[in-house]
Amino acid sequence: MALVEAVYRDTARFPRHETFALRAQIRQAALCVPSRLAEGATRGTVGELLAFLAMSCGSLAALETQLEIAMRLGYLEPHAGAVIRTRRLGMLVATLRHSLASEESGNNGDERW
Repeated sequence: MALVEAVYRDTARFPRHETFALRAQIRQAALCVPSRLAEGATRGTVGELLAFLAMSCGSLAALETQLEIAMRLGYLEPHAGAVIRTRRLGMLVATLRHSLASEESGNNGDERW
């Protein structure tokens, strides 16, 4: 949730012509991350959770790319909260995904977590 808040704060300062372009894309990608994490957490099996973690990683990768574009266009600074939080959450989700995948390798993915 802190990532989404940081993204909304940081993108509020984007130029008006980016309202329905880059700003909207960045906000959408940021919203997908906690939404997919929440949905994955309710699925009940490790295999399903891993699938949603993978989707969250994809959203984080898209978000990181879009934030890089915003920095190159001069809309964001490298130390902006959205940039820092995206990188940090990306590392955390990737670590969780790797850990669960390692544990799952010994079963068929139906184990309840």
